[in-house]
Amino acid sequence: ISSIFLMGSYILVNIPGAYVTSIRIKIIEIINDNNIIKKNDFYSKFDDEILFNDRFERINKYNIIKEKNSRYYLISKKISFLIFFVKFMRLLFKKINKY
Repeated sequence: ISSIFLMGSYILVNIPGAYVTSIRIKIIEIINDNNIIKKNDFYSKFDDEILFNDRFERINKYNIIKEKNSRYYLISKKISFLIFFVKFMRLLFKKINKY
């Protein structure tokens, strides 16, 4: 019963993220196909570095990470548990998918 609960929780965490990503990709395709914005202009405004800096500022602002000796450490117990949970569920799915 607990493994069913954990798999259900894992699905609830991952399915919405995948769905949102596919919607985002579809919106970008529509914008590009209708020539609303050129692909190079879009990439120059929304590149990975800008997105990374935005996310990094947010996690730094909410005290999820801490800097010490020019290194960053994760201090949020909730995020640490989420990382552990995702790793555990990946391992469990790999074992289940073997059969």
